[in-house]
Amino acid sequence: MSGVISDSDQTELRDEPPFPPLAYAIFVIAVLMVITFQAQLDRQLPALLVEPIRNAFEISDTQISFFQGAAFAVFYAVMGPVFGVLVDHSNRRNLILIGLIVWSAMTMASGFAQNYWQLLISRMGVGIGEAVLAPAAYSLIADYVAPRMRARALNVYMIAVAVGSGSSLLIGGFVVGAIANAPTIGIPLVGNFAPWQAIFLLVGAPGFLTALLLFFVKEPARHEVKSEGAKRHLFDYSAFLKYLSDHKQTFACLMTAQIAVQFVGNALYPWIPTFFSREYGLDIPTVGLILGLIFIGTAVMGFTFSGFISDYWAARGDNSARLRPLLYAEMAIIPFLIAWPLVGNEILSFFCLGMVMLIHIIAIGTLPTTLQEIVPNRMRGQSVTLTMMIATLLGYGLGPTATALITDWVFGDDAALKYSLVLATVPVSLIALGCAWLGMKPYGETRRELMTRELSGNSGRIGDD
Repeated sequence: MSGVISDSDQTELRDEPPFPPLAYAIFVIAVLMVITFQAQLDRQLPALLVEPIRNAFEISDTQISFFQGAAFAVFYAVMGPVFGVLVDHSNRRNLILIGLIVWSAMTMASGFAQNYWQLLISRMGVGIGEAVLAPAAYSLIADYVAPRMRARALNVYMIAVAVGSGSSLLIGGFVVGAIANAPTIGIPLVGNFAPWQAIFLLVGAPGFLTALLLFFVKEPARHEVKSEGAKRHLFDYSAFLKYLSDHKQTFACLMTAQIAVQFVGNALYPWIPTFFSREYGLDIPTVGLILGLIFIGTAVMGFTFSGFISDYWAARGDNSARLRPLLYAEMAIIPFLIAWPLVGNEILSFFCLGMVMLIHIIAIGTLPTTLQEIVPNRMRGQSVTLTMMIATLLGYGLGPTATALITDWVFGDDAALKYSLVLATVPVSLIALGCAWLGMKPYGETRRELMTRELSGNSGRIGDD
């Protein structure tokens, strides 16, 4: 339904400026994809450098997890709402440009770190810089592409984000393999660095070249902003909070399930290269290559299937259809979460991990649609911002640390990582399953109520009753 315009919308949009030419819009989306790829590479890189960083600063898995997760996530989450407001009122191209320069510079700063605290501060800067990208990119695409094509354009960008994550593992693994065994790396006019430091410098530097692409991107005119109701409720958080309270069971189940899904992914993914290195003695370039290929394949299949099956069930009149893929995915993922680190064979382990990734991406693919289907249009931004902030803090921030804490404090043995991965993910996945199950009925009721009120013309008063 996101790509359909009502008759009233068409009347309202007649006097608006035209959308940019489609060819130019495709170019802009391609630029955003390149920038997002750069962001994913900077974000995923620490997962490939766990052991050399640990050895350099003599720190534990728990300390490295703060660098991987919390240092990034706290500032990413806190700055997200701030940048969300700026995106609504400022030049979005320029915001992305500033963010790109900041996170690239802070990635390079990690290479200059001489102690653990400098490393954490650099990672915080990466989180601040990257916090602007998602809201600005989605907003730009919405104003570059007409509503009838908008859903497809956003889907292409979402798949590109996932593929970028996989590709970042491929390239990151290649870079690690190329220089990891050198005693020091000399960089002209800069100095000599340990291999892991040089990798941060080499990965961060291209961001400044990528930034030049943004000078070919024009800030588009904003569309669909003439609605009096939208302006009146722009900062009406009380109406949003009342709507949440009126449907508290629906949102409690849905948001808890979504946060749990995000937590499972972040308790798992940052430790996968380290697991295969410790358990099977595989080198990081090999692991990066295999994981990158698996991630790219499962991302394309998972997002495509998730969207298709959700639309198919919804077209049959099932008001809880958007939540069903999440429910069934959480049922299916648990056996593979247990099996992949414990099977004792690297080929079987990669296969089971591939199933985990595929099923997890199907679950992740439901998150944007499930939320937006049960809130009025004027509350969608607030609902997405709230969920992303909480999910980032609890998922990205605590997920990697949960696995590390179990390894360090429950087992006290690096070799026990495989058990930590099971204990950190399976119980939380069961929480996601339970919340999805309990949320099916209230979700369907909330969706039915919203559709009824929209059809009766009362949607503008939702949350104000």
